[in-house]
Amino acid sequence: MTPIPSGLPHGVHGMGKAPAGIVTPPPRDAMLGWRREPAPFRPEDRLWLLGVHGGAGVSTLRRLLAEAGILAADAGRAWPVPDGRPVLAVARTHGRGIACAQAAALQYLSCTVPPGTTLLGCVLVPDGPGRLPRGILAAARSMVSAVYAETLAMPWIEEYRLLDPHLGDDLPPLPAEAAALARQVGELLNPVKESA
Repeated sequence: MTPIPSGLPHGVHGMGKAPAGIVTPPPRDAMLGWRREPAPFRPEDRLWLLGVHGGAGVSTLRRLLAEAGILAADAGRAWPVPDGRPVLAVARTHGRGIACAQAAALQYLSCTVPPGTTLLGCVLVPDGPGRLPRGILAAARSMVSAVYAETLAMPWIEEYRLLDPHLGDDLPPLPAEAAALARQVGELLNPVKESA
């Protein structure tokens, strides 16, 4: 586990690899809906990014991953129709974001998501620059890292504040921490096979 400047643990393993169906689902009003029709995607998209609340940072993460050569589809705020692509949840590092991330993991672990869904983990997107307050760090560890198979942390990138991720603005070169996040997402998509 490597902390990044925000103080969030990066690459933490939680109980997300536990057998499905052993967890009580979150309250119904905290659950994400299911898409009845497929969301728009490109054939070359390798995974779905699921915003567990509005403003989670999916568009920015999607652009960051594309800069690193990992194409991802935006599932919006509903579980995508399973199509073989895994799902990566995305949440901000504020109270609502952390609570929504936990609810999405519990929904997955309680088997109340579309059958055939594979949830890889969660990316926490900073809601501001600098180190996070202790209370938020503690909540991220106990409410998010504890329930996802993998919890990754996106770094704060000051230059991204002026860019609209929906436009074709040129992004600055990927900072080392962002390139490391993209590498970790790539490793989740292509797990290294241990030799026997």
